[in-house]
Amino acid sequence: RLERFKELIAPYYLRREWEDVYKEIPKQNRMFTMITVEDETLRKLYNATLDKMDREIAAGHKSWMDQQDNLMELRKIAGLAKAKFIANLIEVGLDDDPRQKYAIGLHHYVVRDLLKLQLAQYGVMKLDGTDNSEKKFEIMNSFREAPERVLLMNTTAVREGMDFLYIENIVIAERGWNSAMEEQFECRFFNPDAQIMIDRNLKDKVTNYEYIVAKGTIDEFYWYDMVEQKRQIFGETVMNNWSIDDPDTFQALLERTTSNRL
Repeated sequence: RLERFKELIAPYYLRREWEDVYKEIPKQNRMFTMITVEDETLRKLYNATLDKMDREIAAGHKSWMDQQDNLMELRKIAGLAKAKFIANLIEVGLDDDPRQKYAIGLHHYVVRDLLKLQLAQYGVMKLDGTDNSEKKFEIMNSFREAPERVLLMNTTAVREGMDFLYIENIVIAERGWNSAMEEQFECRFFNPDAQIMIDRNLKDKVTNYEYIVAKGTIDEFYWYDMVEQKRQIFGETVMNNWSIDDPDTFQALLERTTSNRL
């Protein structure tokens, strides 16, 4: 009942969407690719973490603070499980078009290092929390002309004021805890101000964001289902401030996650 909701709040709430302000928003494609976790070692590690969660939940440890480390471990394992697919995906893209470069959004250093190893033949640069501000801007300004063709980026380390508008293809290996965080990362690769894009000779640029989802894991239950649902609900109504701390949502996440083994 979105339209009815907008009618009710109209007398009290002034809201302008990008479509109202910028009539020529650059074309963006947000895609989701579902893959199956095939590595048996990673499947066992994932299930072992679920077993640990079951024991802790049975003992009454059900809060976000109680389960944060376990959820991060599940996310890391899912990220590792997607690395081979992501490397193959990017290899095809780079081989098909020698002019292209790719950015990969991630969180865990172990996932970064695995992808760096798998894509080493194409040349890899990284940008993460270990880099100071000066180094980050140096990477931002140099990657465009550098011989390296892959940039591994910690999504929370890329802050406002930085832009990588020259990169057209972005693969998200590990997702943020809410859609607002993800959209901040996406905004590093495009600008809704058409004049800026024209000035940068990027008026016709198409930006592709491909989110890789590990089927049957927290990737699917939380990020693909819950985050995308909240993106639509909050993004089309008032604001995008939903958090995993929401008790009902978190309880539902725990129940669904621990009831599914790989």
